[in-house]
Amino acid sequence: MEREKSTGAVIFYSKAHTIYYLVVQYRHHGWEFVRGHIEEGEQELETAQREIAEETQLEDLQFVDDFREEKTWTFTKSDGTPVTKQAVFFLARSYSMGVTLNEENLAYKWLPYESAYAMLAFDESKEILEKAHRRISSLLS
Repeated sequence: MEREKSTGAVIFYSKAHTIYYLVVQYRHHGWEFVRGHIEEGEQELETAQREIAEETQLEDLQFVDDFREEKTWTFTKSDGTPVTKQAVFFLARSYSMGVTLNEENLAYKWLPYESAYAMLAFDESKEILEKAHRRISSLLS
């Protein structure tokens, strides 16, 4: 079985006592957090920063030191090869809502918690958002 690993982040923006979360619509995955494959020699956080910059042009981010969540799943490639995929997510505050998507994504939205939760394609992502929201609420209170 092949193994793949990617990293990304739950990205949030805070304005007027409302927290907005960035979700992107991938061509093949539905609505999700920004993430991408680790390149050889990269650390997890380096990959997350690179992928976010490549996919959204967001670079002015502040990562929350003690937040790291994983999700693991299996899928089958079109050629029948089974794959175990691990995704690691950090938590990052953006100071800008100005997103410019690359060709990997169809759309993006900044959404309040309840709307972002409803938009996410996978239950594991919803669980990560719940944890992120609790952590942000403790940071901003």
